[in-house]
Formats: sequence, structure tokens, C-alpha cells
Amino acid sequence: MEITQATTLVQLNAPTNFPIKLSATNFPVWRRQIEATLIGFDLLPYIDGSLIVPSQFNDDAKKVPNPCYSTWFRQNQILISAFLGGCTEPVQPLLSAVTTAKEAWDVLLTSYANASPGRILALKSKLSRNPRGNRSIPAYLKDMQEIAGDLALAKNPVSDTDLQIFILNQLGDDYRSIISALRVRNTPTSMLELSEILTDHERLLKDSEDDGPSFLPTANITQRQPSSGSVLSDFRKRDHLSGHRSNSGHRPTQSSSGSVSPVPAAGRSRAVCRFCNFSGHVVKDCRKLARFLRDNQIHTPPVVNTMTHSDLSGSSQPWLFDSGASHHAASGVASLQEFSTYDGPDEIRLGNGTCLPITHIGQTTVSTSTRPLSLNQVLCVPHLNKNLVSVSKLCQTNQVSVEFFPSYFVVKDQKTGTHIMRGRNVNGVYYAPTTVGSPTINATSLSSVSHLHHSLGHPSNKILVTLLNKCDMNVSSKAIRDFTCTSCHINKSHKLPFAVNSLTSSRPLDLVYTDVWSTKQMSCDGYYYYVIFVDHFTKYSWLYPLKKKSEVSTIFPQFKRLVEHKLNQKIVTIFSDNGGEFIKLLPMLNLSGISHLTTPPHTPEHNGTAERRHRHIVETGLSLL
Repeated sequence: MEITQATTLVQLNAPTNFPIKLSATNFPVWRRQIEATLIGFDLLPYIDGSLIVPSQFNDDAKKVPNPCYSTWFRQNQILISAFLGGCTEPVQPLLSAVTTAKEAWDVLLTSYANASPGRILALKSKLSRNPRGNRSIPAYLKDMQEIAGDLALAKNPVSDTDLQIFILNQLGDDYRSIISALRVRNTPTSMLELSEILTDHERLLKDSEDDGPSFLPTANITQRQPSSGSVLSDFRKRDHLSGHRSNSGHRPTQSSSGSVSPVPAAGRSRAVCRFCNFSGHVVKDCRKLARFLRDNQIHTPPVVNTMTHSDLSGSSQPWLFDSGASHHAASGVASLQEFSTYDGPDEIRLGNGTCLPITHIGQTTVSTSTRPLSLNQVLCVPHLNKNLVSVSKLCQTNQVSVEFFPSYFVVKDQKTGTHIMRGRNVNGVYYAPTTVGSPTINATSLSSVSHLHHSLGHPSNKILVTLLNKCDMNVSSKAIRDFTCTSCHINKSHKLPFAVNSLTSSRPLDLVYTDVWSTKQMSCDGYYYYVIFVDHFTKYSWLYPLKKKSEVSTIFPQFKRLVEHKLNQKIVTIFSDNGGEFIKLLPMLNLSGISHLTTPPHTPEHNGTAERRHRHIVETGLSLL
């Protein structure tokens, strides 16, 4: 291909013609974009070497310029500029020294499509050692196809069959059934079809996880027993272990590895839920129903039993602190202040194979010298000998930290570091101190507080307490303090608080705030506005009345000469809003070396110094009048 005098220049705009920017991972897609665009504009010869470069001059004396060379040179510069605009900042330095479009193209091919044996070996190794892990199927397939694309650029392409083998071998155990089905197919599977099959299976796995039973976390007591060594080991589902169902009617024993086998509950697996039509549970235990109620904000508060003072007085079981436990456990309802019946399928299995049922779930508090520590979601297991405190849940619920020492432990406030509780170590077990006194009683549950709050029209907590006291309703202050209303937070909040201002000044005129105030009424002298200048360091203010906002451009030079002459200092920074009267000052500020800071749109709070000074001036003026 040759360039003639009739050849016209083609203008290329990187954001329009090359919207995909080149990065370290997308060269195959970016290359296809460039080639397609250049083919469309008939400019591909400029980069593939098929274009004959015209001579620079038309005569041997090199005095008559060749117009074809000028066209070729200018078109090359347009292409180089487009290439630079189509690359990300880390890639652009590679093209800083190129002079022609072909040279730029060759540099990029060498950098991202190098066919060296070392690069090919590294890409193939990455392709064969790239397990899916936690990535989704679309993201994983995209990563694998990018590696295959890099191999194709290196002139060592991978066939679709080999790529599918690499993908299937690294999906994981959850996809074994799909892999087996694909291997016995008589017809080959395309990459698009494979993507659809794997994506559908991933969606099915996710749905089954949402619908399947969940495990209660483990709770361990490490106390050594003198007899059979019973140890509270695991909360387990009784019909599920490692994804496999157990239909046998006997209780499996504990394996030698220490894992706890599931214990089937007689008759429960035959129950059919009337909501989702799945067997193995009833309506009150249906997780689909619970998710439906939660998504539609339908609240069904449980029946809560509140312990009286006489009920609690009989509780003498000490509380054991266990850093390996992830759930609180109590030996009886006498240790709980509020509780409700637990009908779930979970139970506790001891180290000797004995299974203990969970009868109730509730909450209580542990008294300390400063403030009570809340224990929520406490599981009641009547056959336990001791009460168990999960250190993890205690720290999360109460914002505290626990430090263990050889003979004692200390509970500290996470914010202030003050000591809240000090316990003791007895025979290798950490006990909370036993306190004698009136226990804390929650007479009103959070559900009843929520009902009262909604019935009374969403009042504030202060008004709610006043109304309840007038009606002689016994409501615990803790229940009101712990209650939060999502609707109130969403609909009554208008703006988030601004962060503390980080601007500082060390001398006068380092930072000057300015703003214009206006009124609808004209003053006696014909003024509608005034402008103030407030020094950040001294808080001294200067006020100039204005008839028009445009007069700011004439007032500011006067103010500048006055303060700089008087204080023998230069103004460093001006802070204002984005009003047109201040934008006009930019040329003057640039000539004087003054930086100009402005507030974001619709946020006058950022210029709070000037706004508060406006309020002071207006209120003082009205008071004088």
C-alpha cells in the first residue's frame, strides 16, 4: 500500500474509538479492539508493516518536501496519540520513546504477547495450577480464558478441549456430579455451553445452602472430669454431617479422630413442612418461611418469659469463662432473666457420646462493680453441671476485652481500658466472681418496647419514657436504651455529620474565610449585600457593604492591600463557596500566588466559620435595632 496526495487524515479519539484501556491483563481484548477499529478506517497497514514509507523529499537535493511523507508522518502521530490515550498509566511509559505507530505496536506485542519459552512455560503452569477457590464461576472462567488468550498471543494456543479439562479438574468436590456427566457425553461441549452448565449448577448449590440446615457454633468446656471425662464438645445438627444424610436408626459412636457423629432424631425426618413441602422439618422450623418473614419485615415476636426476683434467687451456679466456646450455655432457666422455649433440632453431644437436649434459649446479665455484662442467646441445657460464658460472644456484645493470667483473668472496657471484672483460676478453670445482691430484671422485652414505640407514632426515646411513666407502665431503662427503630433512622435522618475540619493556620492571613450575605430589603444607603473576610488564626473579621455581588472583585484588592500592609504578611489561602463573584477572582489570586479553596456543592457547612459569623452579625444587628 502506498500513500498518495489524495489520502486524507483520519482523526481518532481515544475515549470514542478505543474505550477499553490497555492494562496488564486485558491485552487480547484490547488488541482486538485496535485491529477492528484500524481495519474499519483502513489504517491497519500503518502497524502491520505493509505500508510503504514515502520519501521525505521529492528531489535529490532534498529541497522539495514530499506531501505524501507529511501525510504519513501526521497520521502516525495521530495513531500514537490514540494509543497513548487507550492505555492505562502504568502502560503509557512503554510508548514514551516511539516515533511511529508500527514501532508502538511492536513494543506492545513484545511486552504482552512475547513468545519466549519462559513465558509460555509460566502461562501453562498458571493454567494448570489455578484452583477456583472462592471465586464465582463467571469470574473463574474469565480468568482461565484470559490465560488461554495470553497463550494464543504467544503463538501457543490451547484448544477448547484442553482448556475445559484444566477448568473441570480445578472446580472442587461440589462439581463432581457435573464433571462425571460431561465426561460421558458423546458430543463435544462448547465453552459457552460449559459456562451455562456450571453457572446453573453454582446457582443450584447456593439455593441448597440457603435452604439446608445450618450448624450452631461449637462450645467447648475444657474442664477435666475425674470419672468418664465428659466434655461439652459440639452443637451439631442431628441429621446432617459433611453434606451426607444418615438414615440409620441407631446412634453412631464417636470416631477415633475425635469428630462427633450425628445423632438422628426419631420421627423428625418424616415430618413435612406445609410451607415449602420439604420433609425433615415442620413449619415453625422452616428456614424459607423465616427468610420470607424477614424479607417482608413481618415480625413474629416469641413468647418471652421474664424471671422474677424469687426465681433468680435460686440460681447459684457459677459461670465459667471459655475462650474456645462460641456460644453461652446455662444449666437451667434459673440462671436466665428472659427465656423462651427452644423447639429446634439442635442438641449438645458430650465426649462420652451422650446427647443433651436444648430446652430453652434466653438472655441474662453478669453483675460487675461498674456495669452489668449482657449474655444474649444463652442455650439452656438442664443436664449441664456448670454455666458457660463464650469469651468471643461476651467481647462482641459488650465491647470488652478479656486478659488471662495464670491465677486470674480480667475483663476490661475496650474504649477506656478500665477493669470491669476480675475472676479467679480454680483447678485450671476460670470462674466469674459470685456476687450477692438483687439481680437485674428486664420487666419488658425489646419486642414489647418496639410495639409501644410503633403504636405511639414513633416518638423519641425521651418522650417514650415520659409517656410510659405517666401511664404507670414498668419499663426497664435498659430495654429502651437497647431499642433501635430502623424506620426512624431512615426517615428522620437528613445529613450525616461532617468530619472535624483539618485546616490549620500558624499566623494571621494564612487562611481567610470569605462569604457574601444578602437580604431582600435595601438598606438606607442602598446596599443589598455585604461580604466578610474572617481570619482563621485570629478570628478577626472585616465587613464591606455591597450594592451588587460583582463588587467583590473591586473590594478584594482593597482588602488585600489593607491587611497585607497593616500586618506585613501575605495572604496565603482564601476559602469560599463556588459563587460566581469568587470565581472571577481566580486570575487575580493566581497572579498574587494565593491558593483558592472552595466548598463542595450544596455543603455550606464546610464554610462554617463564615456562616457562623453571618449569624452573629445578623443577630447582633437585630438586637441593636
